[in-house]
Amino acid sequence: MLKLFFNAENNFTFNFFKKNVEHIEVDITKCDYIINGVIPTGMIDIDRINNLLGLNNIDNKKYVTFLISDCESELKLKKNTILFRTSTNKKNKKNNEFVLPHIIEEDLKFKFEPLLKEKKPNIGFCGYFCGDFTKRKITCEEFKNSDSINTNFIIRDKFWGGKPGDKTLIDEFKKNINDSHFTICNRGVGNFSMRFYEVLSMGRIPILINDNTCLPFEDEINWNEYIFIEDNPKKLLDSVLNFWENSSQEDVIKRQKKCYDLYLNYFSSNSYGKKINEILITQKNLAD
Repeated sequence: MLKLFFNAENNFTFNFFKKNVEHIEVDITKCDYIINGVIPTGMIDIDRINNLLGLNNIDNKKYVTFLISDCESELKLKKNTILFRTSTNKKNKKNNEFVLPHIIEEDLKFKFEPLLKEKKPNIGFCGYFCGDFTKRKITCEEFKNSDSINTNFIIRDKFWGGKPGDKTLIDEFKKNINDSHFTICNRGVGNFSMRFYEVLSMGRIPILINDNTCLPFEDEINWNEYIFIEDNPKKLLDSVLNFWENSSQEDVIKRQKKCYDLYLNYFSSNSYGKKINEILITQKNLAD
């Protein structure tokens, strides 16, 4: 069992590890890893992040850190640190960096109900565009201009409509996903999408443009069996339509159920905690 030392006050990182990663808590002199939750959620200042990553870093100790942020830049990461980060980029991802999925901070009480196949697929998106989100806009436009699909788009003028946490907006967001066979999950400011994991958790199919995208567990998950990811909107539309035209009702339901099961087995809090446990044990054995 992992022996962990927690080096500061409670925060999301510490609470996640204490609740979801099997361990015993020990003194710093006896630990396998120091859980180093020193980076505030949302921090994007590269210099400050690098400073916090190196803060109190002792060369003969192993550290584990979460970076929940839009920052996708290459960081000065020491070999004794394992970083789980939400925003990643294949061009500069290091071997001791791992994709941190969006952790949905609520009990998964959703009961999977498939959305049956119709003549045309329903393509959903609920969110906003701005200067940084050009690919969201052009992807929505590509799909909206197609006569072969039904679009289910709600375009906001601000992040979360300017009211993060508003129950009405959250309900509209979830209904948009639930009423759509596919949901566009292109990146935002950071190179990741919270929407991507929300869609999986509801048993619907994420579709997105590849932007040097790093998906979690690519060495064990064949993502092409679950989602659609292409280099441009035209290819993405063609892939979705090809699947739709060549799939039966059973195929469509099976694909949705696979997405739901994938979320349960990998990305629910408890399941992802088990995967972190496996990663840390593997990394420890490699270093020993």
